[in-house]
Amino acid sequence: MLKPIGLYFLLSIIGTTFANTDHQFFTMAHSTCETHIFYQFDGFNDRDQENMKQRVQSSLEQKGFKINVHESTDNRAQRVLSEELYFEVKMSREGWLYKNCLLDMKLKEARSSGRTRQDRVLHKAEINRQFPRVTFKGNERCVRAISDALIHIPVCRAR
Repeated sequence: MLKPIGLYFLLSIIGTTFANTDHQFFTMAHSTCETHIFYQFDGFNDRDQENMKQRVQSSLEQKGFKINVHESTDNRAQRVLSEELYFEVKMSREGWLYKNCLLDMKLKEARSSGRTRQDRVLHKAEINRQFPRVTFKGNERCVRAISDALIHIPVCRAR
């Protein structure tokens, strides 16, 4: 009687171990998965801005997006073609002693050439992060806000 129950548990453990966990069920299909990122910072110094940009870009690359990085002096930085994806990221720090991190992130698809208000919003996240309070500047709050905002963005798969 004990042997069939033990064999059942052994087979169930082996079955769950070899289950296919690499398959992504929550994906988004796009022709190229290329995206532009437009940043707006308030209350950050240059070093903190670069740190936050790198965190956003690395998180999006893990999600399968191909990031087009443009220099701020490049005229193509504002150009988005029809049906291209782009992110609008606005980060600010507010507060007197401990700075709260406010993050507004939108994933949009351009309807025509250029960015307009009528572009289709695919994902929108507004995060106001107040904790954990480790430093006064609040970089750790902004890092957590980035991960909170990107948690619901699906993995992009090129068609």
